[in-house]
Amino acid sequence: MVAFPREGHAYVDCLYAALERSGVQAIQGAYTRAWLSANLRRSDTVHLHWPSFLYSSPQTGPTARSIARYLALLASIRGRGAAPVWTAHNLLPHDSGRARLAHKVVRHATIRLSRAVFAHGPSAARIIAQGFPEASGKLHVIPHGHWVGYYKNQISRTEARARLDLGNEFTYLFLGQCRPYKDLLTLISAFSRQTGAIRLIIAGQFKSATYRAEVERAANGDSRIRVVDCHVPDDDLQVYLNAADCMVLPYVESLTSGACVLAMSFGLPVVAPAVGSLCDLLTASTGVAYDRRNPDGLVDAMRTAQARQFSRETVRGFVERYGFDLAAGKLAAVAREHALGYR
Repeated sequence: MVAFPREGHAYVDCLYAALERSGVQAIQGAYTRAWLSANLRRSDTVHLHWPSFLYSSPQTGPTARSIARYLALLASIRGRGAAPVWTAHNLLPHDSGRARLAHKVVRHATIRLSRAVFAHGPSAARIIAQGFPEASGKLHVIPHGHWVGYYKNQISRTEARARLDLGNEFTYLFLGQCRPYKDLLTLISAFSRQTGAIRLIIAGQFKSATYRAEVERAANGDSRIRVVDCHVPDDDLQVYLNAADCMVLPYVESLTSGACVLAMSFGLPVVAPAVGSLCDLLTASTGVAYDRRNPDGLVDAMRTAQARQFSRETVRGFVERYGFDLAAGKLAAVAREHALGYR
């Protein structure tokens, strides 16, 4: 199997390790005509994860030339007898802005040229089929694998809270890249309406100085809120996730949430909107899902999370049922079916 990308992200690192345990080798490809011509075989499966990175950049965005090159190479892969497959981590790239239509056109073409489309859970699969009907006959539902045991998890709650200078306050946490579609302004507003001994930590890297200024301005004057603008190293994830009482992910939109799976891998309950794969992950024992259309939805969900007694063992046990081995098994089955067709 040729992967784009093969490594450099916890999801693909774990997925392809599981795939290779099943007997299917995965290699990193180069998305160039020369590399594909020299290395691609008719029986190969070509696995795409985030196609927009192959034709778009933060500096230029998608251009007609870069899109044409991407689609020409994808058609070439099909023409050589190899099988492109796509795992849909999101319906469209986040923060698409004015390029939203261009990304949607490319998604349609990617699905038409793909042999299979993988979705993380039945709710995500339904959303993909509604947005892109041509995917219906190609959809395969796979779990988003958990990270229990992947990241360090040795620090105690007491030590973690001491590291973050927390007392006995109920602590809400947002952890991840800080981008506008994650709606941190609404989170701060909802937090300001909570009562009792509480804290809010927003930890993650801001890519936009303007957005950071907006978030800090909204939090200004509330000593209960701490904004930590930094990339949180893998070994420090345990500090935030073991210190907190609840993860809050107030996304405007989400098809798949790796952050939710990460929190649950540490036994941390999650508050998030009932969208995409979050619908399948959030139960009465793992968190609180709310309706984004309700202006008080997030406020009420945060209050419910504070009042409810969650068991970390139960939350972690729920997500442990969804391993990367299960996802890799379905991916391997598609790859082997294609390879058998050329024997």
